Amino acid sequence: MVTDISRRVLLDAMDEAAAVRLLEEGKDTVGQYRFAHPVIHEAIASQLSRTRKAGLHERVGEILEQVHANDIGNHAEELVHHFGRAGSISALGKTACYALLDEGHALAKQLGMRPLLERIEKL
Repeated sequence: MVTDISRRVLLDAMDEAAAVRLLEEGKDTVGQYRFAHPVIHEAIASQLSRTRKAGLHERVGEILEQVHANDIGNHAEELVHHFGRAGSISALGKTACYALLDEGHALAKQLGMRPLLERIEKL
């Protein structure tokens, strides 16, 4: 979980936000939400300190690593996004590693190198 509040309290808040159309629940993945409009995202993000945003990005990156541990190659771009905005020394190393993985994945797809792509997807 990204925050320290209880799962029940968080789900109640997410349901309320979705009911008033601040959030939209993902169509394909259970438990995945996004802001209904970029302006909503910006309004909320502008209320957070840079330190808080960085910490949330790092925590989201860590959760994505756990959730997608068996399919990390297909999620490298997301990991680069979150760890790149985290700002810590450990996140910087992860950003570099996932950026290389993402580029290797994209190159293998572009060149039609199926065996390389399969190896990258197993990382």
